[in-house]
Amino acid sequence: MSAAMLGAWTMALLCDELQIDFEVALFNRGFAARPDDTEATYRRARAAATSGLRRTQGTAADRLISTVNHYLVKPFDRRWRDSRSNLAGLFFTAADPRAAAAYARRSPTTAPPVSLFEKAANVDELNLIHAAERMGRLGAEVRILIVLADGMTRGSVEALARSVDAIEGGGATVIGIGIGDHTVDLAYQRHEVVERPDRLARAMIDGTRNALRRSLGLSGMDTWWLRPSEDQRKERAVA
Repeated sequence: MSAAMLGAWTMALLCDELQIDFEVALFNRGFAARPDDTEATYRRARAAATSGLRRTQGTAADRLISTVNHYLVKPFDRRWRDSRSNLAGLFFTAADPRAAAAYARRSPTTAPPVSLFEKAANVDELNLIHAAERMGRLGAEVRILIVLADGMTRGSVEALARSVDAIEGGGATVIGIGIGDHTVDLAYQRHEVVERPDRLARAMIDGTRNALRRSLGLSGMDTWWLRPSEDQRKERAVA
């Protein structure tokens, strides 16, 4: 998980530097969290929901508050500089969960909602569809969805593959990068598996560059930057 957080941070910095509209979201199955939740507000909302359900649903309350959670660390309409502290806090949570949990207990009003990850169980296909719908509402011609997968989806790999196909059929490009996980081989047409964190940034940049080339070419935009310059052609002719 820490490698995935690092990859998300790297890609966010790149998109912010290039002034590309982007969103950073985490997939998890648990009680839903708002982008502005702290550990304190998250626990308070979860306790209130559980308490209310226990009066009518009894012991099933804990199960019923768990839902497919698309936690928005950085929504499209929020500036990166206003969201990066949240992602930094969650990176700390992933890298050292015990220390993060201790900090959240000491400072619940400033810590991000780390309790969101107590029972991680991703259902990737549902989250991908939700992310694609959010991108689609922007009206952009070029849409790229990068998925950093560090574990097996709790849903169906076949359903995930169908979701990826449907999203690509709608005009978006989906890239699956497995961090030591080969589920992406089966579910994503465009995929790569990295075994070391230092390979992650290169895989993401390469994948994004290729996706931009494909998307711009399909949209009919001029792809002059793909053609060699006159000097390059002369050098090749001499060689």
